[in-house]
Amino acid sequence: MVIRKAEERDIAGMTSVFALAVENTSELYTVNQRAAWVSQALRPAFWDDMLRTHHVLVCFEMNTLCGLISFSTRGEISMLYILPQFQRKGIATRMINIISEFAHEEGYAHVKVDASLYLRPLLVKLGFELVEEYQKVIRNVEFPNAILVKELI
Repeated sequence: MVIRKAEERDIAGMTSVFALAVENTSELYTVNQRAAWVSQALRPAFWDDMLRTHHVLVCFEMNTLCGLISFSTRGEISMLYILPQFQRKGIATRMINIISEFAHEEGYAHVKVDASLYLRPLLVKLGFELVEEYQKVIRNVEFPNAILVKELI
């Protein structure tokens, strides 16, 4: 497993990981919810902005881009997606731990995640605490979401 800083050449792979991971949440989200969710990542400007404004890491396993995570300057993990066939192999945990360590070294007091229903159980297992549940809106479609926080100090 290789985890490194994302580069512009990774955008096609990141888009694929994002779309396939969202599609894998079919037991929790409707077709309309998943379509709205994926639509945001299909715009090239989305990824250009993400690479410019966030600390983005990608994970490779056997030369396949299989995961990505992003961390904003506001101290928030804004994206964490793993290809379905690589899920439940410790990749997400490792990426969260790397970002948490980075955040701690940078002086952040906590890491915040705006989490989907799918990600919430892993975050709780890793010591994140539920702060708020709310309805997120993407392209006029509502999603159940939650904010979870993990103290670093």
